[in-house]
Amino acid sequence: MLIRGANLEEIVGRIMSWPSVIDKNESIIEAGAKVLQHHARENVEEDLYRESTGFLADEIKVVISSPRKAEVGTRPGRVPYARIHEFGGVIRPKKAKALFVPLRRGVVAGMPGLVHGVDFVLAKKVTIPQRSYLRKALDENRPKILEAVGTELARRLIIG
Repeated sequence: MLIRGANLEEIVGRIMSWPSVIDKNESIIEAGAKVLQHHARENVEEDLYRESTGFLADEIKVVISSPRKAEVGTRPGRVPYARIHEFGGVIRPKKAKALFVPLRRGVVAGMPGLVHGVDFVLAKKVTIPQRSYLRKALDENRPKILEAVGTELARRLIIG
């Protein structure tokens, strides 16, 4: 089949509709998902936390739900702050009158000798700005993702 005047995304889309090739080869869709995972992890490490534990980045996983569908992200409930970083939002206290906000690393509510304004502040709400790491990775790396899918597809067509 000859595809004239089509861009890479269009070509990959058409080839992905060939059931005999795609349905037996999850590695095709996984190749693109791995590129997305890599860049999302990079974004977390570069944009969110300069001195982080790396937990959010480590929890960005690839799950192949079918030969035609891969999911990239964190498992629900595993990293409770993942969504607030991706989309931003306002955090308000659920049970207390105020949020305890540490001003330096290692400060935990209830520690003896803490000084308000030095070690922590209390806040009625905290606004977290949107710091997309996953959508940014997709938007900025779409050509690389398509190239990985195309390369794996070509490999599978040659190998059989």
